[in-house]
Amino acid sequence: MSVFTNRIDILISPWSVSTQTMEDHGISEVNFKPMIKRVLVVLLIIVAALLLTDYSYMQKDMEPNFLAKEMTDLENMLPYLEYQKDSISKVSVAWHMDHSLKVINRITDSLRCSDSKDYHYFPNPLRMLVFATGKITRGKGRAPEVVLPPSTIVLKDILLQFEEAGRNLRFLDSMHHQSHFRHPAFDTLNLKASKRFIDIHTNHHLEIMKDIISVTGNKSPHKN
Repeated sequence: MSVFTNRIDILISPWSVSTQTMEDHGISEVNFKPMIKRVLVVLLIIVAALLLTDYSYMQKDMEPNFLAKEMTDLENMLPYLEYQKDSISKVSVAWHMDHSLKVINRITDSLRCSDSKDYHYFPNPLRMLVFATGKITRGKGRAPEVVLPPSTIVLKDILLQFEEAGRNLRFLDSMHHQSHFRHPAFDTLNLKASKRFIDIHTNHHLEIMKDIISVTGNKSPHKN
């Protein structure tokens, strides 16, 4: 512990305020070092906790029937595809559903095509935060073009993507644990981390869709 506190002292020494400097400004001597040391210790503990949480998600097994409830929830929203509420989202329920299914399917494609020997774990602060909280901030992310819905979304295409997603989700458990894909913001995710991201991402868009439907109520689908 003494080695740890000595290193903290080294870190904060440039921030120490000399007695002479403070006297020159008519300020009585104040020792900021204990306070700064406590703040740094707390920050280091938080970073260590986030690192541990992040790594644990790379090893954690997801629950059986992964994403089964979410897929059922998505299917139950098919009658509301045209619903839209600008105060909640600038795009419709159909857009969120199509995008969610594309993410599931394209991630699975990437996992299937990856070489497990190429996977290496690297910490990522943003990933640590999102995986720890299980939340994505609304309106902040920018989806890659490959998972963006077309300008005209057709029910038939969504149903075909449902079928594809069902097959892909069943196939996940047979993949090598170091199958991986590269996320544009979270870096490389192995199989278990990929499942964690799919879970968070799908629920993120489900919540938006539920809010749109809740506000719109039982009215006829419309945009307002």
